[in-house]
Amino acid sequence: MNLFKNIITKPFEWFISIIGYCIFSCLYLQIVITPAIILSLLGLVAFNFLDYDSVINLLYGLAVVGFILGIIWAEHIRKKYSVFGFLGYISGHPEIDGWQNHKKGIVFRKGNLTRTSSGRSNSMQRKY
Repeated sequence: MNLFKNIITKPFEWFISIIGYCIFSCLYLQIVITPAIILSLLGLVAFNFLDYDSVINLLYGLAVVGFILGIIWAEHIRKKYSVFGFLGYISGHPEIDGWQNHKKGIVFRKGNLTRTSSGRSNSMQRKY
């Protein structure tokens, strides 16, 4: 019976795991690309002051520097807050981040929300 159960459930578990890794990768890549895009947009100002070849080299350089800074920033976020918690906090969705207690604020510790004195997590407190 256990073998039959594993044959049925394992493909679904693998499928859900693959979807979870894809979502995590997309969110992580979103954090990595943001500094590269911002620095590249700032580099576009150079079109007014430099010739075309210099600007293209500058844009490539700024994009690489932004990508490296994005990797460093994304790793910092992943280790300190968790990618899902950080983006949930930025987007402000209570389904992702939990209902925020504006008097105390949400405090991240190793990727988890802190617990209140009542034993319930901040994500379980609702603001009405």
